[in-house]
Amino acid sequence: MGNNKHLVTCGDCGKVNTADNNAEEIKCRLCEYTSEPCDFPDYQLDIYLGDIKDLITNLGWDYQRMSQSGKETYMELCDLLGMDEGYLD
Repeated sequence: MGNNKHLVTCGDCGKVNTADNNAEEIKCRLCEYTSEPCDFPDYQLDIYLGDIKDLITNLGWDYQRMSQSGKETYMELCDLLGMDEGYLD
């Protein structure tokens, strides 16, 4: 994918997570299941992760106009994708 992270599926609950490419252990954000990368199969996307990040960055221009729940979801997406820049209140 051209970066240090990839999408994986939790071997316990099935939630999609991000993982470092060289991680020795992965922890699910939802169920907190922790195991080796072999228990977190790669999640295949038809859309390139960089395109998703670009769209979320563009969405940040509307942050001030988002509802509170929209802001929370936007922040969760930024955190999930390792995009700590972007949202300002």
